[in-house]
Amino acid sequence: MNEIVDLHCHTSASGGAIGFPTEVPKFFKERGYKAFAITEHDSIDSLEPAQRVAEEIGIECISGVEATIAVDDPQLPNGPTHILVFAYERTPAFEELFQRTTRRSAERMRAALENLRKAGVVAISEQELIDGIAEVFGEEDIWKKPYHCVGPVGDLLVKRGLVGPEDNSNNAARALLAEYADKDLPQPYPTLDEALPIFRQAGAVLCLAHPGNRTLTHLEVDMRKRLEYWMEHYVDGIEVYTVKHQASFSADLQELVDAWGRPFSGGSDTHCYNPSVPYSQAPYDCVESIKAWKSKLCVSS
Repeated sequence: MNEIVDLHCHTSASGGAIGFPTEVPKFFKERGYKAFAITEHDSIDSLEPAQRVAEEIGIECISGVEATIAVDDPQLPNGPTHILVFAYERTPAFEELFQRTTRRSAERMRAALENLRKAGVVAISEQELIDGIAEVFGEEDIWKKPYHCVGPVGDLLVKRGLVGPEDNSNNAARALLAEYADKDLPQPYPTLDEALPIFRQAGAVLCLAHPGNRTLTHLEVDMRKRLEYWMEHYVDGIEVYTVKHQASFSADLQELVDAWGRPFSGGSDTHCYNPSVPYSQAPYDCVESIKAWKSKLCVSS
């Protein structure tokens, strides 16, 4: 039986996620996983603390990040998409790319909160966000940035009765912030043309994240052509195994990457850690395929 891995999970460094970067390695080690990769949303802040714990307890930690990319290729659906970036080196340009996303996200959050205040909808201060983070996650949670995630805003909306406790407060916060966003501010996410050269310079292996959904049973012709276009022009491989895919759809994706001789990944995309959450059953073959592709990149460079 193949050992299992989770190469797509989040901690409190990602908006709306619960779980410390230093606790996640222990979680997977206790459950018999052979390897994991924390793939925060547009942040690499939690990698080093997670790696330190992983080394101490003896579980393999793959460097990873889930990058949000603004797609402007007319051959692809317009809008942001997610690319899983594995086995990267922390070059100055790589770090600056995600720092810029954080800065721009913070600018947009501040502007939206100011517009909400001016409109008389709700007044939320930075200190309230910081206090909310400390209340939920504790003072030790240095990875969570108050202006980089919607979780603290959603919590305050519930407290003030603007969102019901039975509703998804994160989604409500996102909708409200989008409605009152400053349209003149630049989008926070880099384009493919901006990000790809930096990822390549960092020696990263790129996999398109969760290309399907739970309703798809098989890989249809149009989607297959689109995924082939992605691999031909932008990414190395595809996230094949995820709880967001049915087994038959994952099997079709595996056939596709095998036909192209490309790497593949798998994970849960979990944002919390408790027994009720479905976790990854991705095989260790994912890690081996990423390492093999990484070796090819090193040889070609």
